[in-house]
Amino acid sequence: MTLNPHEEPQLVLSGQRLFSDPWTEIHPPAILIDQGSGRILATGDDALAVASPTASRKHFPREVLFPALIDCHVHLLLDADGAPGETTVDCSDAALLERAMRNAGEAVRAGTTTVADQGGRPPVIFNAREGARLHPHTHAYVLAAGCPITTPREHMWYFRGEASGIPAVQALAQEMLDSGADLLKIVATGGGTEGSNEFTPTFEEPEIQAAVDAAHQANRIAAAHASSREGIRRALEVGCDVIHHCNFYRPDGIREFDPYLAERLAERNVSVDPTLWVSESLIAKFRDSLSTGDRNVRDALDRLEERFAGKLVDISGLIAAGVRLIAGSDAGWQFVQFSDACREVQSLARAGLPSKEALAAATKHAAEALKMASDIGTLTKGAWADVIVLTSDPAPDLTVLAQPVAVFHQGRLVRSTEGTRV
Repeated sequence: MTLNPHEEPQLVLSGQRLFSDPWTEIHPPAILIDQGSGRILATGDDALAVASPTASRKHFPREVLFPALIDCHVHLLLDADGAPGETTVDCSDAALLERAMRNAGEAVRAGTTTVADQGGRPPVIFNAREGARLHPHTHAYVLAAGCPITTPREHMWYFRGEASGIPAVQALAQEMLDSGADLLKIVATGGGTEGSNEFTPTFEEPEIQAAVDAAHQANRIAAAHASSREGIRRALEVGCDVIHHCNFYRPDGIREFDPYLAERLAERNVSVDPTLWVSESLIAKFRDSLSTGDRNVRDALDRLEERFAGKLVDISGLIAAGVRLIAGSDAGWQFVQFSDACREVQSLARAGLPSKEALAAATKHAAEALKMASDIGTLTKGAWADVIVLTSDPAPDLTVLAQPVAVFHQGRLVRSTEGTRV
């Protein structure tokens, strides 16, 4: 694509400060946007120098311009109401499509302009992706894996992605890619589905390899749901690019961090999405229910808190090993809202990730993991103008991410708070 600085219409967007990524501040704080393509034509002095005399201008005199957020792990067909995923079986395609579009709208209004759906029913999820892309100023940009590839009746079987054996896995992977999947999702261990065991692997290595090879041959990423040490090891050995959850459980259900495995994740540049907020939000729900005096609630909360304490040990080890962490909220699952990408950033920081690294996990590093670094994740020439306007630099206070003053997606204003001078 050729960027023409004289193309109309243009927008000069400016503020008190501008960060092109969590570490890089641009002076003067201005961005020149081609609103036809939604791309950034220039930043800083160049933006002011080449802007057309007829360019429109929006200035935020006290605010900070920052890259919009990316959520690497959502399920647009789920409703974030605590209902199990199995309830989608009885939902019509039309109802699920309406839900997905609503969720993509919620995400973008909160400042999350790109979401990666990590498993949904075809063709609904692909239709939702296309619908969202046709309306970029009201919906987040959607990447979709299609159905997660899982073994029969295993985790997320209800999204119609069951396969057993290398030929069946190859066929399903190719079907998703032929349908336009942006990535492939492999369920390498059990998970939160009834009857599933999260401590044990599902597929043998050659089966996972078949899906990974298909993804890589199509220049797509292969992501794995892995909630045990053996599941992580298998996904790592066959070349998965992203691992979700990455819980170091042994087959007996005891969590035991493996520093050697963490070192290999770092060496192979595998990105890990630990999905912290889904646990923190569930703990908060149970704490709110303690006043009922229900002993079952107390027992469930104790189990959740114990598991989360172990999770934090895993994350500390991953950080120490230099593993690249990215932000995935698991929105839709349990009670995680599609506006909660900012909560995942805060969770990563509470777990020990430096604040700028936590911000990069939902911007620059997320874009790199999704192979979209030229389009999203930074405010640089040629990238989409996906911008959140914040009351202050988020690095010292990540809570400001939760209340953006304004959101721009592909160069167009999505929303602004009342009274903002735009």
